[in-house]
Amino acid sequence: MKGLCIMLIVTGHVDTGLFAALGDNADRMFQTFRVPMYYFVSGIFFKRYGGFFDFARKKVNNILVTFAFFYLFAYLVQMAVHFLPAGLHVYGDFHWGYIVQPLTQRYWDCNVPLWFLMSLFWVNIMYYVLQMLTDRWWVQVAVVLAMAAGGYALCASHIKPLYYLDTALVGMPFFVLGSLSRGRDVLRPLALDRWGLVAFPVALVMTYFLAGEIDIFSQVLPSGLTLYGLSSIAIVALLWFSKNIGSLPGVNYLGRYSVVVLGTHYVYIPLVRVLVRYLTGCDGLALSLLTLLLVLALMFPTIALFIRVFPRFTAQKELFKPGWRL
Repeated sequence: MKGLCIMLIVTGHVDTGLFAALGDNADRMFQTFRVPMYYFVSGIFFKRYGGFFDFARKKVNNILVTFAFFYLFAYLVQMAVHFLPAGLHVYGDFHWGYIVQPLTQRYWDCNVPLWFLMSLFWVNIMYYVLQMLTDRWWVQVAVVLAMAAGGYALCASHIKPLYYLDTALVGMPFFVLGSLSRGRDVLRPLALDRWGLVAFPVALVMTYFLAGEIDIFSQVLPSGLTLYGLSSIAIVALLWFSKNIGSLPGVNYLGRYSVVVLGTHYVYIPLVRVLVRYLTGCDGLALSLLTLLLVLALMFPTIALFIRVFPRFTAQKELFKPGWRL
């Protein structure tokens, strides 16, 4: 499930025209669930662990440390390219101040997709606090829907708080849906699982015709019913479908280490595009398709290298050990 969606995210960042080749509304169809699905999956794996500080330590290790590492990685790559001849400045202008942008402004010029990690950190913290306050699931749902309404209000007013708190509020319902789904054992084999092979294609067709434009990052949202209703249907149908598939070689690997894909693909795309154009002379969708295939291929050695050399910075091992306090 994660592997399929991280591939969709990479495809969208290479060229949304690749989706348009499947139909005029195909990009909106995939937008409906590819980012909300990650909130959902994160909710499935949500655990309270021990106390709040131990939970926060784990999230700092798994999310914020990873965020900082991949942001620094992109910064160093852009800095290195800056010293090359002007014709190779594939990232545009470079400024030393980019290093502090995540602390001082809403949007930044290095590794933009990392916004999701910052958003996900706040979602985890807010949901943990909510669970500390009440164990009643219906109260949690009511509070989370109210929080989502607050996120919608921020987006409608074009208020862009630092650290993507608005996106965290909007994404909370998907996270809670994942958490509640795990509590009801939907992940174990069920007699009706085979119907997922039908449910997901049907959900895709429905989403294709009903989807509105969705970009949580840019505060572009459809109606709440479209976002939470349609997206949830597509997400649950994808989970249902994926239970029948089991393992797809390569796809599961990308899904398991999707944080590495998230942290590196946006850095690779401009470099790979220039290289492919230089070697092949192609342009348009052919260039985008070759770029996509090469970027995805590069993910495999990249993952193998990063998790081996930088395990504490790629959520494979802990940087801050138990006993550390915020």
